[in-house]
Amino acid sequence: MGRAADLANTPSRVAVGDRGEIRGVAFEVLGRVQLDYGRGPWDEYYCLFGTSDRGWIAEAQGQLYVTMLTSQVPQLPPAASLAPDQRVTLGGYGAFRVSERRTARVLSAEGELPAQPTRERLYADLTGDAGAFATLDYNDGTRPPELYVGHQVPLAELRVVPRGGERPGAQKVSLDAIACPSCGGALPAPADRSIERVACRYCHAITEVASLKVVARQAAAAAIPKIPLGSTATLQGIKYVVIGFMRRSASIEGERFAWHEYLMFAESLGFRWLVEDEGNWLFARPIAGGELQSGSGAVVWHGRPFSVRNENDARVEYVLGEFYWKVEVGETTRATDFISGGDVLSREVGDGEVQWTYSTPVPWKNIAHAFGIATSAGYVPGNSASEGYALPGSGVGGAWFGTSSDGGARAMSGGTIVAIIVFVIVCFVCISFSDDGGFGGFGGGGGGFGGFGGK
Repeated sequence: MGRAADLANTPSRVAVGDRGEIRGVAFEVLGRVQLDYGRGPWDEYYCLFGTSDRGWIAEAQGQLYVTMLTSQVPQLPPAASLAPDQRVTLGGYGAFRVSERRTARVLSAEGELPAQPTRERLYADLTGDAGAFATLDYNDGTRPPELYVGHQVPLAELRVVPRGGERPGAQKVSLDAIACPSCGGALPAPADRSIERVACRYCHAITEVASLKVVARQAAAAAIPKIPLGSTATLQGIKYVVIGFMRRSASIEGERFAWHEYLMFAESLGFRWLVEDEGNWLFARPIAGGELQSGSGAVVWHGRPFSVRNENDARVEYVLGEFYWKVEVGETTRATDFISGGDVLSREVGDGEVQWTYSTPVPWKNIAHAFGIATSAGYVPGNSASEGYALPGSGVGGAWFGTSSDGGARAMSGGTIVAIIVFVIVCFVCISFSDDGGFGGFGGGGGGFGGFGGK
């Protein structure tokens, strides 16, 4: 209905009984614990590394985190004192930043575990430089806190020999097609007859499965994704599938700015984003906050300074498909964009978590070609109701750039340049004819643009 996303059921990389190798170290999966903080679950696997070391492989948001329990624990800060993006020094392990502080509930467990899991777990995850990662485990407060230190590991570095048999992961259901009574498009007929209504991906009518009667139409049907959900493409040598679509907005000085975000999933990489704002596109990937150094109104990433562009509240207006957390209309985060040329570093803070992303401009024609989308049907940049996908006039990478509502580059069309020239001429004429010969002032302040923040 466009109001709440489904939870992406991505395949699990490992299971109890598996053996494998990660960064040249052999491991065996001994046990598993599944946790949920209320808006999305994740799995943690208890493993034997080599012949004697024991630790954990956690899987969340399409990434892997490998940690070991430390024997010498430095003085840990109280859990209540920690906040997202806060800098924390962990003795000889170095400096980290808090990426998440939450209380999670244990959903299930299996296999061999080092201790009986508590029903609830208060924890803080921290990121450091060069992929360093740490977890402060405060459990339920009945035991002393523990420190786990390790690294975030790309999925491509994991080698697994499956144990065989049934494994957790995405379940595929065979569906038969039925016709939408509104437009005639193919609708999936769920094998599970408890499902009562199906939304048409073409006309967005809501159909009652039993009677095949149209019962509702989505009020926000104008937000039709330019890249259909389920589309696949190979970008930078990686095959992605588009699984989610969001429209978000921000209000700046009483004016509303909106943009669209597409969530993509790759089996070998995890999640990435495509962001569209007024016909211009950015490719976004997550980065670790621990890799950043903060200054006055700026951040430095790998020696490159990014200056603050804007800060505002980003609100979800419309959502389709699947995400790795339970997105709902009305969800709001505090978003800050930092820019360097056409590139953007974005920070979003909300609900006990901070997320950083790095985004670079991508021409729409490259995206359309990769996804096999036609570009000759009159697509108008910024008009979500357009049905075609023509290449925007100037495109990202042109010679003239303004700043889009997501902080990225926005190309100026020829008409915009002409309008600016005319405006300058008019101003010059007005100045020339003023009685005192002085310069006339402009009323009001310059309005900023909302930032998409990223994920």
